Amino acid sequence: ALRRILRHAPSLEVLSLAFDTGPGDEELRATRESWDDCKEGELTNAHQLRYNEDEVLLPTPTVTIRCLTKRVREINLVHYQGGRAQRTLVKFLLRNAPVLAKLYCGFAPGPLWLQTKLRDEIQGWAMNRPENCIFD
Repeated sequence: ALRRILRHAPSLEVLSLAFDTGPGDEELRATRESWDDCKEGELTNAHQLRYNEDEVLLPTPTVTIRCLTKRVREINLVHYQGGRAQRTLVKFLLRNAPVLAKLYCGFAPGPLWLQTKLRDEIQGWAMNRPENCIFD
């Protein structure tokens, strides 16, 4: 579906994706406060971030989408959670964006060790190393 949308936006230079935010602020605040008292294994179900390095992602075809290959210089990911569908989508975008100069990824709440794994994975997918990478 995203391929069809992007094909209808040949002049697109900035692509921003805001993923579903899930629970409200009060529930997230309560979850964050409990992270300090949890062990790493207990944290997996206490936040919205997900990462399974053994999970097989759907194949990401290399396609020619004019705006991705020639014009998209900035991709913004807001509230990235690292689920299988999001990871597949981001991998597809980054592997098909050779002129990307700026990448922003704002993670959903979760522990630093998990954000670090997701960050490293995202950086590995980029066709080129964007000059400006921000992970928050």
